[in-house]
Amino acid sequence: MSTATLTGKRDWATAKRDAGDFYRLFPSTVWRGWSAAGSVRRRCPEVGDVDHVVIPAVGELAGDGLFGATEPANLLWHHLDGLVAAGTVAKAWNGRSFCWGEKKRSVSFRGFTHEVWTADADNWGSVLAIRTGPDPFSQRLVVGLQRQGYCNDGGYVWDKGMIACRCGGWSGSWDDLRRLPVGTLGSGAKWTTGRGEPVVCPVCGWGGRLEMGRMSVPDERRYFELAGEPWREPKERT
Repeated sequence: MSTATLTGKRDWATAKRDAGDFYRLFPSTVWRGWSAAGSVRRRCPEVGDVDHVVIPAVGELAGDGLFGATEPANLLWHHLDGLVAAGTVAKAWNGRSFCWGEKKRSVSFRGFTHEVWTADADNWGSVLAIRTGPDPFSQRLVVGLQRQGYCNDGGYVWDKGMIACRCGGWSGSWDDLRRLPVGTLGSGAKWTTGRGEPVVCPVCGWGGRLEMGRMSVPDERRYFELAGEPWREPKERT
């Protein structure tokens, strides 16, 4: 299949049909959640690219090592690689490069680009809201988060007033952070006391796992709530 993509738009019904046909190329065993996003979800009269937000399934696949060992793998991307190899879809060329990363891949299907954005159970709501758009509305939500004491980074929502360790054993405020044990060489410490001394988690002893507290945002309504915005249906977002 050619990697050439069309730059025009088509009516919503045609784009919605293509979004559904693309979705049906993926068996339910390779994903845990799937939604159209962007202008298809907002039911815009004309649509160019089609956006999808997907929670991939993770499973065991044969690795490259000896003795038939298996390795954890993103089953969504594994299946997509197979569709590309079979010529059913193609990597979309944007004029400079192919977008083929772990969080997003751009796919050419029937001459139009389909943007596949991945999420997980903790950031499904934030990724879906941002990718539904439109851009000015998504930016308003991000600004709202900041006013409420949160921030959006890497697709996740973080509480700027809390620090936690990824080991799950410690969390606290910025004042609590300054009272943590001082780290040693090799501890991976990145936060410091008021005197500039690197600190580490009192439970696991590592500093590189300390980060702002990550919020669970399992749906859009939770994301709107954190941003201080009333809920709006996708077609009402402007």
